Amino acid sequence: MAVGANRLRGRRRYTGQSLFPSNHRYSADTYEESTGVTLVELRDAPGTVPRRLFGPLLRSLDSEELFAKALTDEG
Repeated sequence: MAVGANRLRGRRRYTGQSLFPSNHRYSADTYEESTGVTLVELRDAPGTVPRRLFGPLLRSLDSEELFAKALTDEG
């Protein structure tokens, strides 16, 4: 599995109506990440796949906590 995005340089996380916007900006123009996955892993620990694919990007934008539920194996 793989994920990628471009035109990211200088972007920061969307804060909506937050009073405290994030100052963390992405420094690279592209983000590319790939990982191998087994059917057993998808069935038994599905949160590990998005965590490996999106975790580095979300951490760099100080957004990992906003997606914590999607990055875990809990429903």
